[in-house]
Amino acid sequence: ELRLSHYIYTIFLTVKSTPTEIIAGLETGADDFLSKPIQRDELLARVRAGARIIELERRLGQLARTDYLTGLKTQRVFYEAIAKEWARVERNHAPLSCVMMDIDFFKKVNDVHGHPAGDAVLRAVAEIFHRNTRANDVPCRYGGEEFCILLPETTEEQAAQWAERIRRQLAATEVQTENALIEITGSFGVASRGDDTDRPETLVDQADQALLCAKQTGRDRVVRFQDIRAGGGARCAVGGPQSLLADIAARQAMSPIVHCLSEQDTIGQAAEFLLRG
Repeated sequence: ELRLSHYIYTIFLTVKSTPTEIIAGLETGADDFLSKPIQRDELLARVRAGARIIELERRLGQLARTDYLTGLKTQRVFYEAIAKEWARVERNHAPLSCVMMDIDFFKKVNDVHGHPAGDAVLRAVAEIFHRNTRANDVPCRYGGEEFCILLPETTEEQAAQWAERIRRQLAATEVQTENALIEITGSFGVASRGDDTDRPETLVDQADQALLCAKQTGRDRVVRFQDIRAGGGARCAVGGPQSLLADIAARQAMSPIVHCLSEQDTIGQAAEFLLRG
């Protein structure tokens, strides 16, 4: 009944050896059942068989928790980790930051150079994360070309400095494929848990909003959520793209067009005019 981080292979060693007792032992949760007196070689053989099962279980668990292409954690593992870390920081009030990162113009890499080249770029980016994260950091492939990194014991300023270091390394990276030398840049959004951050998903969403701002303002840059919430820096669509246009009058972006249809004009002519406009 214990909630353990790994499976424990259990062998019953007992003087009870009737079929009913063996069945009861196995249904209780045992993996194997040996009756006394124990034969040394038989016991060792069964232990080796159990070790093989445990190793297979370990491999399956690793496959389920690790992105096959990059070797980073999966999104599911990331949210498991942030839930545990959230409970810890609520007790000791330690800082906790999240960084969202997106490879700039990654679709173009796949379209122009092919998916094998795109895979090589993803592996190169993941390798940079592997080299620059601590044991308690949680870098994951969030989806597609997007990555998310949980940074415990890290303020937003420290997380932004870390992200800027990664950004510079990405900008200096070139991926050699069979047909091309591909340059990489990335956009980063950084957020840190505050007094008003009510849950882990909110922290991730704030980092995502900062990432959106980084992409809207030119890409290949790091944007902090606190900066855009405070109104500093370039205008960003915090809370949705439509907020970019919230304060812009129609006369600043549109030109008036007047065209009167006659009774003889067809709907097709009207549609052609509107499409041409």
